[in-house]
Amino acid sequence: MNKIITSDTKLLSKGLISLITASAHKLYTTPQGRRSLLYLLVPRTRRHFTPAQIASLAETDEIRSRTSKKAPSSREEEVRKAASEDLIRWVEDSGETLIREPSGNLVVGEVMLYAEGGLSQRRFYLPFLDRQPWFL
Repeated sequence: MNKIITSDTKLLSKGLISLITASAHKLYTTPQGRRSLLYLLVPRTRRHFTPAQIASLAETDEIRSRTSKKAPSSREEEVRKAASEDLIRWVEDSGETLIREPSGNLVVGEVMLYAEGGLSQRRFYLPFLDRQPWFL
């Protein structure tokens, strides 16, 4: 299997990440699509990726360490920042529908907790929650 290794996070942000976040409304409905979205925020977490998937992703680490000047944590942070604004906007716009489905609810929670500017930075406001009696 061929693996693509990208060390230019700026190029990755403008190209691939923006395509993924623009398709969030389609991707969250399938397990593979959710993993594409969640990898941007919480890469290689055991909550969403199997040990086999994590091992497969780790196969690129050696090559990346020879071709990249950045630490993996720095790269992950840049990717998370690049994806966060679009994902937060998507959740703010579509959250009322998303939280009614288990798959959408899962993604909303991760975006709120791990996106740059999300709930941890108190930027997140979901106006539809004010109308929910169970949330008051």
